[in-house]
Amino acid sequence: MTPVSRLLTIAGLLTLMVAAPVAGVAAPILLHQYRLNSSLADDLGGDSLTAHGGRSLYYGYSFDPNQGLSLSNSGISDDWSIAIDFLFHDPTHGGVGWSKILDTQDLSSDWGIYTGWDGELEVYADPNHSGSPVTLRPMTLSTLVITRNSSTNYVKAYLDGELQNSALDTNGGLISSGPLHFFMDDLLTLATLNEATSGYVDSIRIWNGVLSGQDIAQLEELDPPQIPEPASLLLVGSGLAAAGARRLRTSRRTGA
Repeated sequence: MTPVSRLLTIAGLLTLMVAAPVAGVAAPILLHQYRLNSSLADDLGGDSLTAHGGRSLYYGYSFDPNQGLSLSNSGISDDWSIAIDFLFHDPTHGGVGWSKILDTQDLSSDWGIYTGWDGELEVYADPNHSGSPVTLRPMTLSTLVITRNSSTNYVKAYLDGELQNSALDTNGGLISSGPLHFFMDDLLTLATLNEATSGYVDSIRIWNGVLSGQDIAQLEELDPPQIPEPASLLLVGSGLAAAGARRLRTSRRTGA
């Protein structure tokens, strides 16, 4: 990268710290930025993430099922945007169930963001849920951005800069009402369904408002996921073998 392009990249990232507002909603401000480079600290001085049994690598954090991360004080409520650079070893959970990516209600609710039976991206909101036509590929870093807009009650999910699906959250199932949890199943289904899988996360960013599609496209261009060194990928866990498991096609879950 040339000095000029480096300056342009820095300038672009700074503009995303106070992004353009979505109609009817205050301009989002970047509250937390976790690079996860051998550390769970917030670049912006906020609370650090808490690890639940995974491993901090030089680039990123690797986890087995239910060994994700949590944030006790996110500073968000009913309007928010969260960007996660991550991969799952097997997004289909062996073809037997869903895998939770994001929980906004301190593991007390089944609402959240998941991958489904076939590795599709699922927005499980209250009262609606929506599955994407695109599936996540095993062992492939992707950038997931989720937004919640209180003026429309829509939760939207973008994958690698493209809008994939949206669902109405009229009853507030994805309002943040407690600590955020990443890659951990909620307590309602942990014992019976265990909706969690293994993977790797490169970075997490949190805004207190709604990023527009244009903001998210710029975010994709300016801050692509970091690909860890090959030696680091070998440490990510034992889920590599699961990546070749046969995907079972079945109907999506329709209830809590």
